[in-house]
Amino acid sequence: MSYSDKFWKKNWDPHVKDLDPKEFETTYVDMIKKAFQNYPDKIALAYLGVEITFKELDEMANKFANMLVANGFKKGDVVGINLPNTIEYIVSLIGALRAGCIISGVSPLLSALQIEYQLNDLGSGGKQVALVTLDAIFAGHITKIASKLGSTKLIITTSVGSFLPKVIQVLGKALGKIPKGKVTPLEGKTVLDFHKDVLKGEFSSDPPDVKLTPDDIGWIQYTGGTTGPPKGAMLTHRNVASNILSISEWLQWEFGKGVLCSGFPMFHIAGLTVAESAVYFGWTQILIERTCVSLV
Repeated sequence: MSYSDKFWKKNWDPHVKDLDPKEFETTYVDMIKKAFQNYPDKIALAYLGVEITFKELDEMANKFANMLVANGFKKGDVVGINLPNTIEYIVSLIGALRAGCIISGVSPLLSALQIEYQLNDLGSGGKQVALVTLDAIFAGHITKIASKLGSTKLIITTSVGSFLPKVIQVLGKALGKIPKGKVTPLEGKTVLDFHKDVLKGEFSSDPPDVKLTPDDIGWIQYTGGTTGPPKGAMLTHRNVASNILSISEWLQWEFGKGVLCSGFPMFHIAGLTVAESAVYFGWTQILIERTCVSLV
């Protein structure tokens, strides 16, 4: 196809130019390194009054990555993130990718049967699967389907209020403002608490030594399933680099100079892409968890 045949360019904003495909020859893990180097003391995530700097986010993500490695997860295994827009989502996202794993958004609005389908589909082909989920979803859904999740070896639980002061957590659950559920052992699976076992555990805060390439699959995001069962769409690191750099060109985002009100659910590819872009640009994200948590 010649340049003149690209008829869709007629609808582009005047300032938008073609990007050089060579710019996509990178990985998301490499792309975001500069943000952590250049803005260590800047607020990366703001959540219900809690503020997390880029340095803190960097270290927490590394702990999560090393936890996966310690539990036998390797390049190409999968981490399902079954959360609303919380700090743990971003930590899990970056940590899983640094461990060489593939991430998949698992909507907190799914039924137990739908979660079972997605996790088992992700585990096809011999992949190990980990799931990061809320305690309320664990108690309400995961306990019912655990025996059917053959590929899911590791479950990490948290709460929408786990980063809040203890007194607010207690009051929030007592007043029904914070969903809650009892976390219990599951036969044949390792169950960890995100804060007690991972962030406060003995895992290194240095990144694991995992080599990634632009061709490696880093994301499997599922379609809506309107014409049949949901299908996992695979994205490489090159794909995501293209998405982020396209946003940069179109919206003219500048490094270190913006704030993102992150209310579009991250388990959806659009919300995920802008959230990932904010990390890349060194922006502060205000996380809005109530886009779906009230329905958990």
